[in-house]
Amino acid sequence: MIFASVSLSTVLYVLKSRVRFALGDIAPQVFLYLERRKNKQSSRSVSSRTDLVIEGYPRSGNSFTVSMLSRRVDNKLCLAHHIHIPAQIVMGIYWRHPVLILIRTPRSAAVSFVGLQVQATLAEGGGHLGDADIILRLKVAVREYVRFYEKVLKLEAADQNELIVIAPFVVIRKNLAGVFELLNKRYDLDIPFHKVSDAERDAVFEESGFHLGPNTERNEYKKRIEELYRSAVSERLVQRASSAYDACMEIVKRKTPEWAENDGK
Repeated sequence: MIFASVSLSTVLYVLKSRVRFALGDIAPQVFLYLERRKNKQSSRSVSSRTDLVIEGYPRSGNSFTVSMLSRRVDNKLCLAHHIHIPAQIVMGIYWRHPVLILIRTPRSAAVSFVGLQVQATLAEGGGHLGDADIILRLKVAVREYVRFYEKVLKLEAADQNELIVIAPFVVIRKNLAGVFELLNKRYDLDIPFHKVSDAERDAVFEESGFHLGPNTERNEYKKRIEELYRSAVSERLVQRASSAYDACMEIVKRKTPEWAENDGK
């Protein structure tokens, strides 16, 4: 049986992930309260004091957006970010805060996310993750992608206050200034929105270590992950992920047609 060789680290990762999503779905306030208690001053959870929520599935431009924004506003905005489950968005809307949701194509996001897990596990001394680990983590990654964006679609449909903005990954990479400009106009924020310079981008990548930007080591791992993707993820799950992505992009086309470009890896 293929999962007989799954590592303990993968089993614990899957269990933790399921608990986080389940608690976030059932009791978002409780989940975020526990996150705040656990992380204290470094908490990234939304609260009544938050000015802007930035959330998306991992590897969709979250770190780049937050890092660039933090450099420009110099802690003048209170940001909630990097929880990676819909509870953060639910409570952001509850507090009536603007919410910027980032999205990348499901396959690209999942492969990149698992690639980062492989790289991080090695960096932390956990050894190599084998094919069985990668297959299980890919299944979990795509399933969580579906849960995340299907919830986003429900929240966006019910968002009478127009608090949600969806920004594709390609726009974050190529026109982050335009995203900041729109947020300023729509929500009366004060974010400098000049074009991201090469020097700014390089500084953010350098300060953030190996996890933020692309790198040769992770690209090597991703080759094998790409090969395993089709056998790891069921056709039904692939279709649900694609449908969620397409539906989100329809919202982008309707609300911000200038951002409706084809996504890339």
